[in-house]
Amino acid sequence: MDFVQFRRNGLKIAQSFPVYPFFFITTIVLKRNIAYNFFRDNTYGEIFGCYFLLLAFTVIIIGVINLLMDNLRKSGLAAISLLIFAISYSEFLAAFENLNWFVSSFPKHNFATFSIFLSIWIIISFILKKTKKDLLTMTLWFNVMFLVFFINEVADVVETSRIGNVSSALAKSEIPPLAKASPNIKRDVYYIIFDAYTNSKSLKEYWNYDNSSFMQALTNRGFYIAKDSHSNYELTPLSVSSSLNSNYHSFNDIVKNIPDEAQFYFKHKYSSSIINYFQSIGYSFINYSIFEYNKVPAIHHIITFNIDPLHNFYSFVFYQTCFGKIYDKAFSRLQKNTAALWQDNLETVEMVNELVQQKSDAPRFVYIHFVAPHPPYYFTENGSIRPESEAIKEFNKDYYLSQLIYTNTLALKTVDAILHHAHVAPIIIVQGDHGSRIIPGKKGDDEATSILNAFYFPDSQYQSLYPSISPVNTFRVVLNQFFNQNIPLLKDTSYLLARKYFFVPPEH
Repeated sequence: MDFVQFRRNGLKIAQSFPVYPFFFITTIVLKRNIAYNFFRDNTYGEIFGCYFLLLAFTVIIIGVINLLMDNLRKSGLAAISLLIFAISYSEFLAAFENLNWFVSSFPKHNFATFSIFLSIWIIISFILKKTKKDLLTMTLWFNVMFLVFFINEVADVVETSRIGNVSSALAKSEIPPLAKASPNIKRDVYYIIFDAYTNSKSLKEYWNYDNSSFMQALTNRGFYIAKDSHSNYELTPLSVSSSLNSNYHSFNDIVKNIPDEAQFYFKHKYSSSIINYFQSIGYSFINYSIFEYNKVPAIHHIITFNIDPLHNFYSFVFYQTCFGKIYDKAFSRLQKNTAALWQDNLETVEMVNELVQQKSDAPRFVYIHFVAPHPPYYFTENGSIRPESEAIKEFNKDYYLSQLIYTNTLALKTVDAILHHAHVAPIIIVQGDHGSRIIPGKKGDDEATSILNAFYFPDSQYQSLYPSISPVNTFRVVLNQFFNQNIPLLKDTSYLLARKYFFVPPEH
């Protein structure tokens, strides 16, 4: 067979047989593998097991559709439109983020969304069924296009394999051994987190809201405001644990050590080298947060998980599909005790107020965590309570802003109680753990880590601080300035390791 004949036969096969659905499935598995390895080392058994399940699903889909179409090329086109919708549902939705006219009122991750896309697929299938065209050229182009996608994904796999996963990509910077030399004055230290509190620049840009009155109120009380601060991670457990250990961590250190039954981050029992240090020099640790740290229980247990999207590769892939999203909506991956959440935030203010009035023989390191302005958005800006049916609308920008405004009131009440009742001028850090995470697209990547970051130092010496300081350097500065340490600062870096796969906000 000469080359010309070989080329003709190859072209005929490429035009006649739709292999692109299989290129697509292979590409998806490779893509999911890269994403999953950000969080946890994968196993070949899970990869190939998931791959063959998806291949079998694809064969069944094409076979069933071909029974109705009685034309393999038509069946291939109908199958790929269904597979793209079903298997890469997250990316399919994200692709519409920049189409403001389309998604301004478009429902996300719910049964209405499923119904709309299913209706579109039925219309496409009906058109294919009725068409008289042979679809040879379209089949050829789809085969070539998805082959290119596959080759590009293979290149990405090779590149990420060369770099390694997050465990090796993020250099873990251990704190040097800390001297136990006690400071002349042991001051109470308050580390106050306001969950999902973005910074003033983001509020101005994305909400057209001027937060300067709150910033000025903090400044008037003696605070330094780090105006360009960003969190190191966009997930609460990663952000807080990084700050309370004053270093960047690998995902293996967090995820691999979590027992399977613990189900993701929120039941993990964390430890903190910073808290260890304070306890070693005679401090008591007070934990008013949502996490257990150093064997001191959390005071609020707001979140448990029904399924863990990182439990294994199968669940990770499933969670990105339309079936996973429907399951998530129907059975609620996150079971939140939201009915009591607004009360927890108010009670935390009262608990702090009572604490600061109590005399203590030992100085205190106090970790306080408000789940605000993070959703659910129960608070209106004047503090009245919004109905739960409205409060759970986590991507509502207006509700986020109104809760943030009332969060300012809670923040000032807390700070004022500490400053008013302190017997010795304390050290106070008021910080967001990440941004709102509800701004879509590339702009949202920056907002997702933009945070409130304010410091109160009793000596008013803020030369060691700077506008872009991030949480990983918070206690390096505090220990150097007030506890006779000499710890080098780290480069301030933000890692967006989960936003693409777990937080896909709709366009507003």
